[in-house]
Amino acid sequence: ENARMKKELQQANARNSQWRETELTNIRLRRLLDFKISLESPSVAAEVIGMDPSPWYRAVIINKGSNDGVRKGLPVGIPEGIAGQVIDVSAAYAKVMLITDRNSAVDALVQRTRARGIIKGESTSSCVFQYALRKDEVNIGDKIVASGLDGVFPKGMPIGEVSGGIRRAAVIFQEVSVTPYVDFEKIEEMLVFLTPVLDQLANPQ
Repeated sequence: ENARMKKELQQANARNSQWRETELTNIRLRRLLDFKISLESPSVAAEVIGMDPSPWYRAVIINKGSNDGVRKGLPVGIPEGIAGQVIDVSAAYAKVMLITDRNSAVDALVQRTRARGIIKGESTSSCVFQYALRKDEVNIGDKIVASGLDGVFPKGMPIGEVSGGIRRAAVIFQEVSVTPYVDFEKIEEMLVFLTPVLDQLANPQ
């Protein structure tokens, strides 16, 4: 009898764990759907199914490809902010370079002061805001958003928050650390924007 009850308890715990996982997935997908509806351009939802194993790159594999309208160069994001850019595509899959990759670059600005610079990947969880002039006011806690001037990412889309900065007397630019709003270690779903900024400008509705 004890063995039977123990088995039933284990089965119940397993079911509860599955139900909880389903509930959490539904919450994430509802937020992603709300984000998709708020966008002015078409997009496709994708699931993260793999990570680039190389220690030199920060990229993920998604389960959507050219069959779904995904193509190289398209921007990718989630409700929290910009995630990255599509860099390789096959029929059913695509590789997304995350903004924390050292090869990534996003034209950006400080939302409060409009100081402009480039967001570059720095590590697994942070970025650096480069080429902001030393005279520009950039404070810890300032919000960094996409400028839209790179022709890829929509203007005003969140990127991250200033977490540190250095002004050196002998240089033109200041060094600014940025913590992305996206938690890349926990990302499971994302949206691929099927129309980049340049296409929208070239084909206004």
